[in-house]
Amino acid sequence: MRRQSREQAEHEAAKGTTATPEACAREIMEVVPPVMRFIRTQMRRHSQPSLSIPQFRSLAFLSRCPGASLSAVADHLGVTPPTASSLVERLVRRGLVMRAVAPEERRRVELRLTPSGLEHLEQSRSATRSYLATLLSTLPPAELHALSRGLGILREALKDVAFDRNGGCPDGRADPAVRHPRGG
Repeated sequence: MRRQSREQAEHEAAKGTTATPEACAREIMEVVPPVMRFIRTQMRRHSQPSLSIPQFRSLAFLSRCPGASLSAVADHLGVTPPTASSLVERLVRRGLVMRAVAPEERRRVELRLTPSGLEHLEQSRSATRSYLATLLSTLPPAELHALSRGLGILREALKDVAFDRNGGCPDGRADPAVRHPRGG
């Protein structure tokens, strides 16, 4: 076993593909952003045609953080509260988001997905997962296993800093039924 590892290390070094923390960090920085763009593009492709990217991101955020405030949506999108207000108003008119007064703080308005908004988002996620699985089905089983193992290792290595329990939600408002890591 030790001999194989040494031979493998020598082979990788000869090819210039030695795995170092720096090389892995560089590769993660190169691979993850295009993968996220691909996922967002596919999810939007499978959503309602007139839904903008910020609207779609708002639905995904409210799915992870039910009961979030308008300012939390604005912070998530990186827009001003008036811009977020207009965006959310359009989602409310389309029946995808609902507003409710927070029971513990009457001045605060909570935002939640309606059943229609949740169904719409889940249909997009399901179609994207299916499309991604079709693309990955061309990989040999050994590469699929290696990919799965590598993603598991990445998740474990970053679990304390990237996969917070609250899914990036303000005030710990993450839906406990929603699995994180973050998306959208």
